[in-house]
Amino acid sequence: EHLFIKKDSSPLEKGELKGDCEKRINFTSKFRMIKFLIYLFESGMCLTLLFLVYYLFLRKETYFTFNRIYLISILIFSLLFPIVHLNITSPKTKVLEGQVQEIDKFKSYYENIIALTDPDYLQSFSKPFQENETNEFDEISGAAFSSQNNENTTSISVKNSINKKTGFWDRINLSTILLILYLLGILFFAGRLFLLFRWINQTMKKYGSTVENGVKMVKMDEEVPPFSFFRIIFLNRETTSLSGFGQIVAHEKVHIGQLHSIDLLLAHAITVFQWFNPFVWFINKAMKTNHEYIADRNVVEQGYELFDYQSLLLKQIISIRSVELVNNFNLINIKKRIAMMTKIKSGITAQLKALVVIPAAIFLFFFFAEITLAQDAVGFQNKDLTNELQGFWKNIDDDTYGQLLNFKGNDLQILEDIDSYREIRYQFPVGSVSETTESFKESAISKHINSIKELRVFHTLPLKHGKAKSIKLVFKNDKLIIGWTQEQVSIYTKLKAKNSLESFSKSINDDFEPTSTSYYRISENSDKAFFLLMNKKGQILLDGELVELENIQNKIKEIKSKGNPFNEPKKFAVIIVDARCEMAYVNVMFRKLREMDQLLHILSVKPFDEKVPEIFYHNIGIPRLFPPKDAKLIDEDEVEKSGMEIIRIDLTKGITPEKAASIFKNEIQKDKKYLVLYSYKNETTYNEYLTILDEFYQSIFAKRNKLAQEKYNLGFDDLAKAQQKAIRKSYPMAITEKWVD
Repeated sequence: EHLFIKKDSSPLEKGELKGDCEKRINFTSKFRMIKFLIYLFESGMCLTLLFLVYYLFLRKETYFTFNRIYLISILIFSLLFPIVHLNITSPKTKVLEGQVQEIDKFKSYYENIIALTDPDYLQSFSKPFQENETNEFDEISGAAFSSQNNENTTSISVKNSINKKTGFWDRINLSTILLILYLLGILFFAGRLFLLFRWINQTMKKYGSTVENGVKMVKMDEEVPPFSFFRIIFLNRETTSLSGFGQIVAHEKVHIGQLHSIDLLLAHAITVFQWFNPFVWFINKAMKTNHEYIADRNVVEQGYELFDYQSLLLKQIISIRSVELVNNFNLINIKKRIAMMTKIKSGITAQLKALVVIPAAIFLFFFFAEITLAQDAVGFQNKDLTNELQGFWKNIDDDTYGQLLNFKGNDLQILEDIDSYREIRYQFPVGSVSETTESFKESAISKHINSIKELRVFHTLPLKHGKAKSIKLVFKNDKLIIGWTQEQVSIYTKLKAKNSLESFSKSINDDFEPTSTSYYRISENSDKAFFLLMNKKGQILLDGELVELENIQNKIKEIKSKGNPFNEPKKFAVIIVDARCEMAYVNVMFRKLREMDQLLHILSVKPFDEKVPEIFYHNIGIPRLFPPKDAKLIDEDEVEKSGMEIIRIDLTKGITPEKAASIFKNEIQKDKKYLVLYSYKNETTYNEYLTILDEFYQSIFAKRNKLAQEKYNLGFDDLAKAQQKAIRKSYPMAITEKWVD
């Protein structure tokens, strides 16, 4: 049961490899992979169901033009429906709400099944920043020369952690296999399509073309049936001598005039995309057949004898190969084509069948589209309500939901407990007075409001795996009252805090200046933390109470004795120091903590980047461990005699962060025995002190990540413990501090 600390990345613009950044990318890739698999499934289902409507109701009817439009629409709509996000605003949302919830419930079944192909996908949502997880952090800088080695260093790791798979197999799971198979299929069928284009192009170059009967023709020696591709007719030379040659040309001219080649190109493109779906191949065949019906009907309507034209079809050699991408004159099934030519045109019954398309398309649209319901109640216009809500709100009752809120634009950050948060999008509909109080338990809300006109409603925007939620709120006497459900009502008071750290420290005022770093980790055990703040004057505030330096040890013991007695030894200090505070004050505080064996601590920092939301600032910082009181002090000469090189970073001589970064980059080499001696004086500001440490941490982790990439093709944090240990031996975190005053 150790404190679990996570490290976040420093800016990429410095060109440094960061393992945790790669994890974030891996997580994003997994997220997109599952989303794409779900999209493939939904678009395939949409295509299948729309085609079944055609097959059951329309394929035998003579409305060929309508069928052509419908088949094209199937291809387009099946791609679009799953990515449509529809916002519905209605004064009677509840009429639709139940139906939408049932649809969401059904959709969640197959979405969860697909998500199970990658176990890491669902686990990634269990806790914030799960994608940055690391199993251990074995070294933390000390505050004096210490004889402790890596083997004796206190480990900070996850309770019951397990070794991770590394290398290529770490990236392989069922979802990855499915995606690889899918991509291989795309390559295969795209290759087939490319070869068809290549064959058509080579045929044109080989035989050339002539213009006859107002159309360009390519006469070949190959035994292929006549076909057209865009504005060109391809046919065997012997076909020109047939008595029905004029009818063949008339037939192909219909394909050319109606741009049937565009339909087929679209169909083949979708076939490449949905190659695994057998119904996409059925659509392809149905589209070609329908094209032939259209061409046959037009030829007969041009005045050619029906009997002669049907005889010409029967005389065609149907055993020779056809060309897949184009419209072949003798496309099978000739028997069906002849039967369709003699069929009586569809009447009113067929028209009624066509109407089936409308409800089917509407149902599929609402089923596969992502729908957000918004209630448009009447009575009150919430024009400025979003502005009123902006900022932090603290729950005055720890037993109700939502410990802390941060309204930031249209984003709502909810600190659910000290170690987890939720971030959602929300919106206020136009006119959002609640028509009813049923969102509240009457006994829970009646003491806070006099009239339902005080209630205002906002809606959370659902994610793909979630649903929209209507939430009621009330402003009352500078309080914010939110009804999350009928049973859960939380009451908040407005804070001046700009982040959760300020909220938890309870004492940071407008004159406080935080220190920003690129290196930091994220703690999951903030329930064991107590906050120790030092302002720019060196005054100490412990959990919001001003404490004299000589009484700080007694006050810490008092704080640690509260709550769970078994947690007392594990409680740690989160130290928040004003950037302008001098190290003369800070080091006295450090010494007091070390004297009482309060060795584990976190130096709270403000991140340079925006990866961590403001509502989680209380959980980030630089983890450190003071050496114990009995740690042996070693002279510099003794260190050098042991074979270690001392790399001196002396702030007393005005060294800049840029110079320090250059020294770390050049002096710290692989498998080199070194010790960084970091010296500073009383007047050194906390910001100067921490900036140099930040440069050191960044340099070490950049070198470790680079070596991990070279040896294992993985980031340092992705490696197994044994591999991490080997990397650490090559680049140890060997740094100690010297307070020269």
